[in-house]
Amino acid sequence: MTANPTPDKVDTVAVDLRLDRISRLYNSFDPAPFYEKELEAAADDYIVAEGLLIVGWVAMWGPLDIFLYGWWPIRSRYKLFDRLARIDVEMRSLR
Repeated sequence: MTANPTPDKVDTVAVDLRLDRISRLYNSFDPAPFYEKELEAAADDYIVAEGLLIVGWVAMWGPLDIFLYGWWPIRSRYKLFDRLARIDVEMRSLR
């Protein structure tokens, strides 16, 4: 996939930033905004918490699937076996 060249495209652009603190350049939730900056503790905690939340949902999906959807066939089979257990059976000789 290639972009169409535009005739009025400028090769370089200068951006002038005026900040009261250098820390405003960094997003604390961005894990790697610049290679020189270390990951902040708050961002690290956020990433770990989100990862644990995802792992928890994945681990709970199996039991939740059975609880919400999987018990219908189990219930149907139970009712079928219950009806089969209650039928009267008569045995006759073939002679």
